[in-house]
Amino acid sequence: MNEANDYISDDGIEGGDVPPGAFDGPDKNESGEAASQRFVDRKCLRTLQLVGLPESATLADVAAVVRGGLLVELYIRPQDRAGIVSFAREPDAKAFFDHVKRRDLYIKNKRIEARWSERQFTLLGHVSHKINNGATRNLVIRQCNPRITEASVREDLDHIYNLIVISVTFANGDCHISTNSVHNAMFARSCLMSRM
Repeated sequence: MNEANDYISDDGIEGGDVPPGAFDGPDKNESGEAASQRFVDRKCLRTLQLVGLPESATLADVAAVVRGGLLVELYIRPQDRAGIVSFAREPDAKAFFDHVKRRDLYIKNKRIEARWSERQFTLLGHVSHKINNGATRNLVIRQCNPRITEASVREDLDHIYNLIVISVTFANGDCHISTNSVHNAMFARSCLMSRM
């Protein structure tokens, strides 16, 4: 990843720090209405538990079945056989919850129960701001050097605490990295940029 011609795309993630709390309220249009379609609240009902995961379930298995909105963070607690999924926006979390209650959710042919988590994920102010500007948990290395492999990407990111690389795929000369959280992806992007 140290090749000079490699370029790490923002994929919505911008550099620089914004002080916590600098963007705590919704943008308003000229009539004073909130831009709720795109605004990400710092605190809201966004976190679900997926209970009863198969023992062999991976984070990729969980990510593959969760649909309907931008995910801020997801992880698995193997000892509890539970997955924790936090959506960026409350309406997306509610829609997914309602969908699962109506149609059920299966991972590896096992029915999974969804419930609201007792602990809801609260976004830091600067992370909320970055998401409002397009940050996601996914990174793209544009025009990636052909010598870069999935193993080398995972090795480069292995030192980042709590970062889980869900998948690394290559398409049209680009490397697509799916991670478990927006804030860890923001840090990973900074690390990758410094290694250029």
